[in-house]
Amino acid sequence: MELVVLALPLVLLFGLWFTMIRPLRLRQREAQAAQMAVHVGAEVMTTAGIYGTVVWMEDQTIGLQISDGVVVKYARAAVASVMDGEG
Repeated sequence: MELVVLALPLVLLFGLWFTMIRPLRLRQREAQAAQMAVHVGAEVMTTAGIYGTVVWMEDQTIGLQISDGVVVKYARAAVASVMDGEG
């Protein structure tokens, strides 16, 4: 009985890690991979849901053309996904 009482907190901590922390880390890895896949000419979606084409890049920022003649400056970290090859 005492062993069960001692093991219960460990089981709960593992369950918490498995259901909350692990998926968060996976999403962070996916976001980092998307940011590394950005290149000039790529169609991307930002974390705000804005779609556009990358027209220039710097270390931490990108120029995103969202309409003809409209280029906005975004943080590279704001790229949620790269849409190349998805139609």
